[in-house]
Amino acid sequence: MTNSKKQSVAPNGAKSTIFIIYYPEDLGKAVAELFGGLGYDVAIINDLDSLLSTSAEHVSGALIDISIGGKSAVHAIEIVNQMPSGNVIPVLVSCEFPDADLIVDALNAGAVDYLIRPYSKLEVLHRMRSIIEAAR
Repeated sequence: MTNSKKQSVAPNGAKSTIFIIYYPEDLGKAVAELFGGLGYDVAIINDLDSLLSTSAEHVSGALIDISIGGKSAVHAIEIVNQMPSGNVIPVLVSCEFPDADLIVDALNAGAVDYLIRPYSKLEVLHRMRSIIEAAR
């Protein structure tokens, strides 16, 4: 029996990357494993300097935790939206508590959807796939 793990690809056929930004270490690793298991490359980014020095080539989406990053996370959304990637990079944000002001700031900065933690693996996968497909 062979392993037939499907590789997730960008519109140009290259392997796709998901940015995971401002995530608590244990949760960030779990989400990275989840997307990695689906064939995505994953870049875990914990600060704006790292984000600014990361290539956006082949990036299909970004998951940003706004409860950890706060206003810096909102700025990260703006940075992702301005990255020269050749395509739109949809942003899904999450937060630990339903902070309406921060969620609205994130949506105004360019996020396309949000999740409240805790969320299920299926929920984050469905939401990320939906925003990636909508951006194509």
